[in-house]
Amino acid sequence: MSPAQDEAEQLKLALMLSAPQDEGGALSEGELISRLINDYGTAPRELVNLLGKSKAWVSTRMALAKNLTAAVKGMVTDGTLCPRSAEDVARLPAEAQAEFAQNAVNCGLNKNEINQLVQRYKNAFTDDVRREVIKSPLDALSKIGIRQRKRAETGTGLNGPGSKLQSAANYAAQMLLKAVNMAENADKEALCSSVRQLSLLSEVMAQATLTLNRLTADVHPGKHVFPGEHTGGVQLDS
Repeated sequence: MSPAQDEAEQLKLALMLSAPQDEGGALSEGELISRLINDYGTAPRELVNLLGKSKAWVSTRMALAKNLTAAVKGMVTDGTLCPRSAEDVARLPAEAQAEFAQNAVNCGLNKNEINQLVQRYKNAFTDDVRREVIKSPLDALSKIGIRQRKRAETGTGLNGPGSKLQSAANYAAQMLLKAVNMAENADKEALCSSVRQLSLLSEVMAQATLTLNRLTADVHPGKHVFPGEHTGGVQLDS
């Protein structure tokens, strides 16, 4: 127990109680840090020592409170967007944040993918590239992937690119089949509420078919990644 002598001390105590709760209180922590630094003149280094956190952690939490728009803060609060992904979204211009965050969530992008797209936006030389990142994150991400694939070395170990690609493909196939199975067993109300996401999934599947067949044409001439496109069913290797 520790007595709080004034409001600044109360805020520090609240921050100390909130900080150990992983990512759940990221926004409230940012607000507390912002108030302590801006309203009470608390030095960032004092908060670093008080919380046992890094200076980067304090700066990132403060950026969430200062730079995120209200719409994106709402997505973090209701659990639609995780705080770690929001840290990257906060680096975008305010007018682009909500649309990008919503599109990223709809596409099921993870924290690392969102980070790559924000980097692409920040480093872009043209408005067309920036517009694609915001409006079509999957298309923008596929272009990043192409560049990385060309640079990557061939590997056969458990952590090699080939092994990682196989794991990703297996996981994607499982999730696709799960989504299709759920759609087949869903009632009309559930289908109606999911039309947008199912349409997006259908578009991604079509684009994936074209892209993967093109990429594997040189490896297996004449063989299609998705035989279901020609035989009426999808056959997965066990």
